[in-house]
Amino acid sequence: MMDRVAKKRFSLPGFRFDDGHVLNVEIGYETYGELNAARDNAVLICHYWTGTSHAAGRYAPDDELPGWWDALIGPGKAIDTDRFFVICSDTLSNVQARDPRVISTGPASIDPSTGKPFGSRYPALTFGDIVRVQRALMAHLGVEHLHAVGGPSGGGMQALEWACAYPHFVDRAFGVCTYGRTSPNFTLGVYRWCRDLIHADPNWRGGDYYDGSGPEQGLKQALQVMTLLAQTPARINQVGRAAGWGVADEDGRFPFEKELDAFIETRATYADANALLTIGRAATVFDVGAGRGGFSRALANVRADILLIPCEQDLFFPPSDSEDVVRAVQAGGGRAELYPVSSDWGHFACVFHTDLFAQRIHDFLLSGGAS
Repeated sequence: MMDRVAKKRFSLPGFRFDDGHVLNVEIGYETYGELNAARDNAVLICHYWTGTSHAAGRYAPDDELPGWWDALIGPGKAIDTDRFFVICSDTLSNVQARDPRVISTGPASIDPSTGKPFGSRYPALTFGDIVRVQRALMAHLGVEHLHAVGGPSGGGMQALEWACAYPHFVDRAFGVCTYGRTSPNFTLGVYRWCRDLIHADPNWRGGDYYDGSGPEQGLKQALQVMTLLAQTPARINQVGRAAGWGVADEDGRFPFEKELDAFIETRATYADANALLTIGRAATVFDVGAGRGGFSRALANVRADILLIPCEQDLFFPPSDSEDVVRAVQAGGGRAELYPVSSDWGHFACVFHTDLFAQRIHDFLLSGGAS
């Protein structure tokens, strides 16, 4: 049981973003387990769009909940901290920017040239930017090679970027409910709705709202869209009916609405609308083939073994988004495996239904890689 996890800070001066901006940046990170003498047992876990570096354990024994992948990370678990040195870092522009335990240079951070938050002036973030900061963190930690890199959703995107950007640094890369290049389905069906809902809030003010009330209602509506689409209709219907979906109160509100609203309030507590859209935009322009001769060529050059775990009911990133990655790696002579799972959690299966793929990740980390 890891009940004394500590958040640490990494500072990187003069970091150049893909769009040309140069900033001094900081990110937070957590580590679990120990780096061995050979420095070859490091596993980097990357978090999802709205996640943080708190992937496992508790900051204190009386914390209500552990980290988001605690079911997988720890002594004797699929990602065994008795064997591996596990690292997870906050992304740049972390969505949970108002969480006091999150360390991340993002739109809410102070621009030293103005003394005010960056807001709309924050760089156009890419997943390449996120991974290059992680690469600098590995050097800081003395990690000379990654046994594996992986994660759910946006974490899987980071893992694939790692495999393409640093082919000789990574032995294995895995992703759960993810993709390797931008999807119009995701852009039009998730990101665009989130963007339009936030922009329609009168407190949006072009993203420069930090001196007053921000677009909280638009943010909550965006998180509601994400939460509903991340599950299957079957699961929503099941939970809703169990809560008494057919009985409305005097205001016409159904019991399940109250449960959903409470969940959204929790998700919105520390979230920042600018950060949500910044990292969401990075996902909508993500393509491992950008600047590498195209999608197929980039993946043909991958040296890491690849494991992708799609959920058949995922409305965000359906299995076809993983299949094209696996085919491209295999066409280049690489080792890649598709391991589909089925869950009414849909996209949320990558965090809430980990028992479906825990054993496969365990075996992947201990074997030669993809089967």
